[in-house]
Amino acid sequence: MSKFKGNNSMNFIFILLMFTVLILITTRGLAANLNQKNIVLNKEVSELVSTNQWIKYQISDKISLDKIAVYAKSKLNMVDITNKDIRYISVDLNYVNEIKQVEIKKNWLEKLQNHVRDIFDGQ
Repeated sequence: MSKFKGNNSMNFIFILLMFTVLILITTRGLAANLNQKNIVLNKEVSELVSTNQWIKYQISDKISLDKIAVYAKSKLNMVDITNKDIRYISVDLNYVNEIKQVEIKKNWLEKLQNHVRDIFDGQ
């Protein structure tokens, strides 16, 4: 014990140095591990971006307006619209509101009829 008594400051420095080396090694290992994960994630992101661009290209290729027009004309026998095909009409908004009110009343009445029908069918 007398051998280590005089070297307290040296022992403290040695322990501090070992502790510092241990922390340095640990953080370096963690940094390397995080760097490896970062590389893998960056690779996945670049693959996903590439796939996303390919999918967008495929979609835009399938739904281009020119292809839709050609398909409509050739397969569905549709024709382009002309000015003589356009008809302008005016709609009385009061009449539209009356129709909506009749539909609402009808829906309410149908619900009541269905409910009564369900009651009698259950007995």
